[in-house]
Amino acid sequence: MEGVEIRGVPLAVEEAGDAAGHPFVWAHGLTSSRAQEDTAGLFTWSRIPGVRVIRYDAPGHGGSGGSLDDATYRWDQLALDLLGVMDHSGIERAVVGGASMGCATSLHAVLRAPERVEALVLVIPPTAWETRAAQAGTYLAAADLAQAAGPAALAAVVREMPAPAVFAEVAELVREASAAAIDAMDPALLPHVFRGAAASDLPGLDVLAAIAVPTLVLAWSGDPGHPESTARALAETIPGATLSVARDLGAVLGWVDEVAAFLTDLR
Repeated sequence: MEGVEIRGVPLAVEEAGDAAGHPFVWAHGLTSSRAQEDTAGLFTWSRIPGVRVIRYDAPGHGGSGGSLDDATYRWDQLALDLLGVMDHSGIERAVVGGASMGCATSLHAVLRAPERVEALVLVIPPTAWETRAAQAGTYLAAADLAQAAGPAALAAVVREMPAPAVFAEVAELVREASAAAIDAMDPALLPHVFRGAAASDLPGLDVLAAIAVPTLVLAWSGDPGHPESTARALAETIPGATLSVARDLGAVLGWVDEVAAFLTDLR
């Protein structure tokens, strides 16, 4: 693992897979991290042959530092981190992707620097546009609770929330993993992370229609925080985009094969 300072924040960065392979820069979701993704075992892109996977912890998450400025965590600003990680890794152009917040980061990055993005892998796109206001309210409430009572209090709430429908058979494990990730976050930074997310949205559909790179959209069903409506809107708006919606855990676990096929088609 390496470290790099971007926007005045030290970020933890690591590479896996084939060092001479196709560059694939991956961004995790809100309150997640490289470590949590490794524990969950869902986004194991380094298993794909011939791919050089670059991952990093976003500001305020995992092994990275953060700031007390809410704006640090806005999704349009997180795009600067992704592009900065590419610079640090000596990558001029790459496949870019992420889950939830990382999906948003990737979309803002391709609009900011389209010449640097070869293709997009957009996983569980978050609430956006007309559904965003309610989610922003939830994030602000989470920020207030975290500030008043600390990460453990927020983690306790998460333990009582329903897991996405596709994880019904492992719902308890999913809730516990999500709660543990929040409980491990820096209590001084956590409220700012949520306020930054509350102030964020995906780019408008009119802007997204200008994206001109191959795009794979992967969604799962039964998750109000990552509704199918966002995924379908992205797939219908980005020219040539492909959408795959998982209805059960087996389909989610099959995403590695779908991404592998997508990356193979690029070569």
